[in-house]
Amino acid sequence: MNMKLISAVAALAVSVAVAQEANDSAVAVQEPAVDSNAVAVEAMVASSEAESAPKAEEPATDSSKVAPPSPEVASEKVTSTPNFDVLRSRAYNIVENQAAAATIADNLGKPHEMHGSKLVYLEPSLEYAAVAFGETNTYFLSFQNTTGSHGLVSAGLATAAFGVEIYAAIGKTWTLRDESNRDYSESNVEAGDEIGAIYSMGLGDLDLTVSADWLTTSYESSTNTDVNSSKNHFENEKDYWDLRVKAAVSNTPRKNKVFAWSAGLSFLRHNLTERTLDEDEETLKASLDSRIEIEPSFNVGLEILKANNARVLLGLNTRIPFAIFDNIENKKNYTRRDHLSVGVITRPNILAELALNDNWLLFGGASYRWNVFATEYLYEADSDINAFAMKSGTVNVDAGVRFQYKNYAVEAAINNAFFNNPLAGFNGNTFIANFGGFIHF
Repeated sequence: MNMKLISAVAALAVSVAVAQEANDSAVAVQEPAVDSNAVAVEAMVASSEAESAPKAEEPATDSSKVAPPSPEVASEKVTSTPNFDVLRSRAYNIVENQAAAATIADNLGKPHEMHGSKLVYLEPSLEYAAVAFGETNTYFLSFQNTTGSHGLVSAGLATAAFGVEIYAAIGKTWTLRDESNRDYSESNVEAGDEIGAIYSMGLGDLDLTVSADWLTTSYESSTNTDVNSSKNHFENEKDYWDLRVKAAVSNTPRKNKVFAWSAGLSFLRHNLTERTLDEDEETLKASLDSRIEIEPSFNVGLEILKANNARVLLGLNTRIPFAIFDNIENKKNYTRRDHLSVGVITRPNILAELALNDNWLLFGGASYRWNVFATEYLYEADSDINAFAMKSGTVNVDAGVRFQYKNYAVEAAINNAFFNNPLAGFNGNTFIANFGGFIHF
């Protein structure tokens, strides 16, 4: 038996006996709630057992090494950074900041970016929808409304090397009439009739996009009449259309790009002409706005502020349109000729994003249109006319919210009518500018 334990117990027993005799001759007092003698015995027994137990050898302490902070302390200082560069709806980046995440419209505009997508996107506010599916290759469809009352249908294929897309919105009618003395034919094309194609591919860290588009801008008609008895032939044709061909290069994919840019060149024929043929006499008419336009463009965007749950992007979109207008003339002289114009139009923009948590994300942007410089020259009514202009445009600001959970996400942008009158929506007005959602597979 441990000798220290025996000595401690014997001393405690003697002190208890002496205390008992003192208590017998004294007035009784109330006992304490805790027996201090028992506590002392237990403490002494525990101390004795600890001394009798074999001790593990402790390693030497190296004072030059500092112990790392505890996991609890470290976790208080670390916040997970949200992934802002996920696929977004058309409610996002209305200001068209080049460094922002790609929207579904951006990827459809560069069909090779659709490769690997498996999703459905529905936008009831502006009647827009898209679906993408496939394993090795990705096939996609999209539906949307255009100007006029026509729905535009797009279909495309995206591989690991390239993407191609065709689209069309058709609004044409034909009428044929075969009479006893006259043959008559008529064709009509409604505003919004459109057909086009897009090709895109990756070029290392860059990508290339080439597109062509034919759009009818106003109702047009064409008639042909042949009178058999007089051998008379008459034609009348109205052509109101835009033909645009564009090529662009950018340093996308934009994911995790601190500085993003794109450069493009487009060719536009804006045609507003009428042609009349009566026998051998032909008459040509053109509106004052008929022109050929060549437009270089350059967009840049960069991240200027960043926190664990927020970022701010600053961008500048610039285009330089150069236009050559049609000569307007009659049989005697020119009404207008040598009409040229050139301008520099830029649009500074800001885009901000804030992640409230893993599910909620706020975003908003602002853009400012600025006509930096414009000049125009024309000869009209025996006069040389020169004009110069500089003009500040308008400022547009938008704000929206994104909710995401597991494999779905919804986004909405608020119309400025909501801020002017929050109850506008209950009067039949639209205060949600855009609302759309994804389901990812």
